[in-house]
Amino acid sequence: MSYIPRSSSRVKTVNHLAAELESKLAITDPQVKGKARAKAPSNEERLSRVMRSVNAISKNLTTAIENNRSPTTRLDEWAASARSALAELRTLRPKEIDVERAASSIVRKLIALEMDGPAAQCLQDMHQPLTRLYNHANPTVPEVKLTRFVVLPLPSEAIQLSDIVLDLVATFFLHQAILCCRSHTNLTRFVAALEDSSVPSLLDWTPYLAQLPPKQHDSLFTRIYTAIATISSPSDLNADQILTLRTFGLLSLLCARPGVTAPDAFWDQASKWIRVTVQLGNVTVKMVLQTCDKLTTAARNREDGDAFTRGRGFAKFCDYWAVWAKEAGDLNALDNISSFTKCTGSSSTCTAPPGNSERGDVAVFEVTMVSTGLAQAEILFNQWQHCSDGDRTTRLHAARVAVKSCASVLHLRSLNEAGQSPARGDVDRSRDLDKVKRALERLRRSLVTILECKSRDNDTHPEDARQAARSLLEDIADILIEIAAADGAEADIDVLSSVTDSLLVLARTALVVREPTSYDVTWNTLQRAKSVLQHYLEARCAISRSEAPLDTPEQSQTSVGSDLPLANLLRCISGAFHNSAGTLYQADRISHAVRFLTEGCELGAQVWKMYQSSLSRELSPKDRYTDGWKQLQEQFWRRWEILAVCHAKLGNRRLAYDGFVECLKTSPIMQTSVAQEFATSSVTRAFAQSPLLKQFGGIIDRVTHTGACDLLLEPFMISAKRWFDPFLAAEGPISDVQDWRAVLGAILEYQVAVLSRSRWKQGVYQVLKHIVVDALDVYVAQQYPIRRARVLLAALELEYYASGDSHRPEGQVMHATLEEINYEVKSLLTCKNNGFDASLTQFRNQYLAKLSLWLVLHLHRRAKEGEYNTSAIVTRAEEARRVLELMVADVPRSSLSKASGKVVSPKVTRASSKRRAAKRTVTVAPTKLRSGLPRAEGAKLRATAPPVTPKKRPVDTISSNIGIPLRSPVASQSVAAAFDDLSDFFSLLRMTIQLLGLLGHTMPKLRMLIIAKKLTARYVGPDSIEHVMSSVDLAHYYFTLGKADKAVTIYSHLLSVVRNGVFLSEVRALYFLRYTEALASLGRIPERFVVVASYTSSRH
Repeated sequence: MSYIPRSSSRVKTVNHLAAELESKLAITDPQVKGKARAKAPSNEERLSRVMRSVNAISKNLTTAIENNRSPTTRLDEWAASARSALAELRTLRPKEIDVERAASSIVRKLIALEMDGPAAQCLQDMHQPLTRLYNHANPTVPEVKLTRFVVLPLPSEAIQLSDIVLDLVATFFLHQAILCCRSHTNLTRFVAALEDSSVPSLLDWTPYLAQLPPKQHDSLFTRIYTAIATISSPSDLNADQILTLRTFGLLSLLCARPGVTAPDAFWDQASKWIRVTVQLGNVTVKMVLQTCDKLTTAARNREDGDAFTRGRGFAKFCDYWAVWAKEAGDLNALDNISSFTKCTGSSSTCTAPPGNSERGDVAVFEVTMVSTGLAQAEILFNQWQHCSDGDRTTRLHAARVAVKSCASVLHLRSLNEAGQSPARGDVDRSRDLDKVKRALERLRRSLVTILECKSRDNDTHPEDARQAARSLLEDIADILIEIAAADGAEADIDVLSSVTDSLLVLARTALVVREPTSYDVTWNTLQRAKSVLQHYLEARCAISRSEAPLDTPEQSQTSVGSDLPLANLLRCISGAFHNSAGTLYQADRISHAVRFLTEGCELGAQVWKMYQSSLSRELSPKDRYTDGWKQLQEQFWRRWEILAVCHAKLGNRRLAYDGFVECLKTSPIMQTSVAQEFATSSVTRAFAQSPLLKQFGGIIDRVTHTGACDLLLEPFMISAKRWFDPFLAAEGPISDVQDWRAVLGAILEYQVAVLSRSRWKQGVYQVLKHIVVDALDVYVAQQYPIRRARVLLAALELEYYASGDSHRPEGQVMHATLEEINYEVKSLLTCKNNGFDASLTQFRNQYLAKLSLWLVLHLHRRAKEGEYNTSAIVTRAEEARRVLELMVADVPRSSLSKASGKVVSPKVTRASSKRRAAKRTVTVAPTKLRSGLPRAEGAKLRATAPPVTPKKRPVDTISSNIGIPLRSPVASQSVAAAFDDLSDFFSLLRMTIQLLGLLGHTMPKLRMLIIAKKLTARYVGPDSIEHVMSSVDLAHYYFTLGKADKAVTIYSHLLSVVRNGVFLSEVRALYFLRYTEALASLGRIPERFVVVASYTSSRH
């Protein structure tokens, strides 16, 4: 379509037009009557008069504008007169272009005077006449509801518009926009027309308006943009309508010729308007994407489209556009963004000279292009099933290209010509780099989620998607490793974290138990993650050594070890090794699990040293790392335990031994809470109190037995003192060191206890002796007197059973004589300062009695055959008996305590016993003198009944009324309060009693049997096996001494206990055999049958 060029000579001003009409026309007054009425004015006269009136009104409005709306009283009158005059002119001269030019001038002046109502009316009056000026084919223009004054239909293609008509159309659109922006009602109508695609707008007239002079053309569109930009947020419009209006303003500004608008300023304003409008709410993502697409398409269609879409502002706008496209998951929009940035970046690269400022813009577009490609890859996996196979292949290739481009963007581009790091560059460059990092990290996390969903129930990704995700994640890991390796010691810890996380996910998801080849893949991936961090650590150490050349490599690594984030990453890798090993271990792939366990344990020990180094430097760890390190501290010893168990199952005893030793060294057994357990009870009882200590006890038993009996190691290697020497040498609070000593001594004692069961094996004696010596070295006499005495008693036991060993000096116990041992133990147990053994003082009497019993056995063993020191043996036995009598006297009877319902103190018991004894002394009747002589006078004798011959009791009533209570809580508490191991002490006591019997010491043995019976009755109750055995031994000894009646009495008291209790069959058989034996010796055969019947019934 061709357009008529505009001639400036044809343009006339309104004033000239009015003067011309005034000179040619005569105006008559239609109100004149009479003869004057007969002379009606002609049309020329009327036209002249109206034009003079319009001219006068125009001059008045100009004067008002110059005088600031003064006078204001006649403005409305002038506006109404102007409108009526213009209407009359349109009647007299229809399709007169000069009339519409005059009307446009009036509208302009009314707008300048802010008389928007009259201006809008005049503009509405112009609508039909203006349309008829160029639309000859369709002179009748249809009206549109609410927007009729806005619509200017487009001319047909065959019509060529004059410059004057185009000027009127342009002015009409300008005045229309200004008036609409000033009125909320008109603005709503204006936006409604813009939203209606069937209604032509200014943008549709743009090809026709291109004929206007450049200045007028640019002024039209810039003034429309300014009018829209000056509108505050209208309350009558919603966010979508505001976005439509502002988009129209931006598109209008794009219609201006090149050079009018700065590209960066335009795109910054576009981004700002969209962002502010979105913040108002209720803006759909689809509309935002449409707005961005309209703006970029219009910008590309400009004459300077390439230059206009090249700057940094356009790149930022594309970033903002990409954010919304990613939110909507619109791959097509991202494709458009990618095409814009790719074309712009490639053209800029070719045209920008070296050193030009546009090189920065090229880098910006490269950043945008890479981030957009990464976003496309992220959306691709979310919409995998909705894409065709060919589309997937193309987009995966584009994703790989974008990922590989990250290396140049993040590293090569991040270094400027001066060699500065990205952090030292300008703010915009750093922001762009962070944008790529975030996009790459989002894609990486999305891929990680896809791979990890395989082990969950909600996995909806097909296998090909997981394979593609795995391949792309490997590429991302390679890029990140390349960046970290190039940066060396200056590598970003966030990059290292991403590398570590990616490789850990790849290793974890690659492991398939049914496929042995996957084991190597997992192993190599974890080793790669470890090598990346080790490379970074070595680079840091090199810098540290260069700054401090006198430091050793160990000191440099220690100083670098204060980097908690790096140590935390290494901790995660060690945990990954352990978790992989756990998977293989549960699948019974023990041989394959060993190398993962070994690496996990060794790396865990390294990172724990780094963590301890940071604590020693008084660096407070971050809260997000605290839980992880706490878990490592609590669970690290279990890793060594599992490794040792695996070695043991594979037959590697030495490696299993080393693993168990490391397990104990890293276990929490050296904590203060554990030390408190050993401060209140015996070692064997403490190791059986909690499941954790019980597990530690099993490990100590296993490692001690393996080292002494299987590996035949040197004694010093088996002793726990060698394992825990660093604890004793560590610098710390005195309380912690003492707790460590207490725990170490307890471990040594437990080693002696568990290894004593195998003391008959070769070389075990030397190991036990070395461990006892180490325990004595740990238990200092001033701090641990009772525990040291306990170890000396263990030495007496050891030496007694090892009397035939040729390596033992004759007559000595641990290089000391029996007298020296006796003196030291008694000194330790009777000292006033108990040190840290204040909670063990209740065991002193037991240890004193135990000392005397062992001395009895040693005196017998040391004496030559037939040359026993009888007096010394009896003396030691009496010492033990007296101590045991004190223990019996200090404990209340369980029956009395149970009857009273409360625990009776020993003092009250002794006092009540004395009172009862005194009472019995006064009230007991004297026996009759054998001589038959009467007592002296004055003697107060108590009346007594005549003697009665006792009747024989029925056989079936034997012991039928004897009720033996079960073991009471008081008895159980007394056992714990006086004995650390009653069964062991009772065995020692029985062995000593048997020895006294063999040596022929009748009365000492009898007294010891009596005290043993009392002791068991008081401490463990009459229903215990200890009390039953001691009573049977005492009764049988009475029987051998000829006192069968006493034996039967004791047996009868035990009948209900043995018959109703739970005992070994050997104990029950022994009791019933000896009971029937005593009854038979007394001739009580019927009772014997009853006892036999009781035994028979008790067996069932």
